[in-house]
Order: sequence, then C-alpha cells, then structure tokens
Amino acid sequence: MVPDPDFISNLDNGRPLPVWSICAIEHRHHLLSRGGMVFFVPVRSRWSETKLDRYICTGILVSKEKIARSEDFVEDQRFTKQYLEGYRIELPHRKDTPERATLRKRNIVIGDSRAIDLVRQKRN
Repeated sequence: MVPDPDFISNLDNGRPLPVWSICAIEHRHHLLSRGGMVFFVPVRSRWSETKLDRYICTGILVSKEKIARSEDFVEDQRFTKQYLEGYRIELPHRKDTPERATLRKRNIVIGDSRAIDLVRQKRN
C-alpha cells in the first residue's frame, strides 16, 4: 500500500521527497506548482475511530513542482521502484469514470523537503 501523501518513502540527495500522487485529484489540479500549501486532516468519518473531536493536522505539504502526466512520473528516477510499483497498483479506482481516471493520472505534486526540515526544527 502506498501512503498518499507520502512523506518518507523517497529520498532526493539524502532528503525526504514528499509526493502526493493518487487521491484528491481536484485539489492537486488547483494547487500551485511552486509554493502551494496543503494541510492534511483525518476524514470526518475516522474521527470516532481515532477519538478526535476536532481537526488535527496530520501533515503539511508545500509544493515544489508538479509532474503533469503519470507516464512521466513513473519514469522519474527520484522515486524508488517499490514506491512506483505501489503507485501503479493503487492508482486505479473502481468507481472512477473514464474522465476521472484520466484526471487521477495528472498533476502529481512533489513537495519541498525544506518544509519538512522547518517543521522538524520547530519541534526541537
């Protein structure tokens, strides 16, 4: 299973390379290619499972670039073979219409690893 977004599976020059590649296709489409920010929170239906009574941010992604097409993404050497294989398996959604399936393969967001470093510094 491929986490989406994924903050830890891939490295670029020894630094984490965040990627958001499968879910929330509309949000990925509208996110700025560089400098866009997304705050991830658990879906409301999971609040009772996790005993949350309000939003809690579980991740922040600052975009560094977007890869327009899945075909280019799977050829990108920055991502591990294991991650890309998981991506290929997880990408199809049985409820997708043909149009949605096409959109799902676009606008893969690559995060800025410097944002991860800033979060780590603020915690320490």
